[in-house]
Amino acid sequence: MNKIVIYDVDYTIISINSLSSFILYFFKIKPFKVLYLPYLIISLFLWIFRIISTEKIKSIWLLPFKGLNETQLENISKNFVYTNIVPKFKKEAIENINQYKKNGYIVILASASFEIYIKYIAEFLKVEYYYGTKISTNNDIIIPEINGKNCWGKEKIDRIQKKFPKDVISKKESIAYSDSLSDLPFLDLVDKFYLIARKRWKIIKTFNN
Repeated sequence: MNKIVIYDVDYTIISINSLSSFILYFFKIKPFKVLYLPYLIISLFLWIFRIISTEKIKSIWLLPFKGLNETQLENISKNFVYTNIVPKFKKEAIENINQYKKNGYIVILASASFEIYIKYIAEFLKVEYYYGTKISTNNDIIIPEINGKNCWGKEKIDRIQKKFPKDVISKKESIAYSDSLSDLPFLDLVDKFYLIARKRWKIIKTFNN
């Protein structure tokens, strides 16, 4: 049986929203793409007032990347993580992850952010398993649509279970960390869920099965 520890990413192991940071980083290296900014702002208000879905706003926020090939976006994503995300890691979170590795746990990152850069966060942390919202391509060219569902809430559980079904997990020994109660479905797979402060590594509340 596998002992697993699941981590959300934004505001859990890092102290920022990675998606908005990713967009701003892209505008800095491709300034002419800022022409899409009004569409992104309008979509944000439409999403806040629940006129459009989360899947729709994420697709709209992919408009600036339209036409890039996958290799280009991979390179941009890797540079983004190592220059903008690594400095924003909560030091104690990294220590926490490394301690679980030493204790024989399988570490899993599960984020609603785009998987194309979550993979490089996992790479930096030397974590094998990671899940995020996928981006659609057509003949290796980015198109402004998400591929499948937004990796949020129960979708995270469904994705994890494709690799780790419940019958291979030692639930009593498994744990999860997130800054958001939207991740309480983690308790389907683990015994303890720790709610983390958004800006620092501090457990606010513990949830048990």
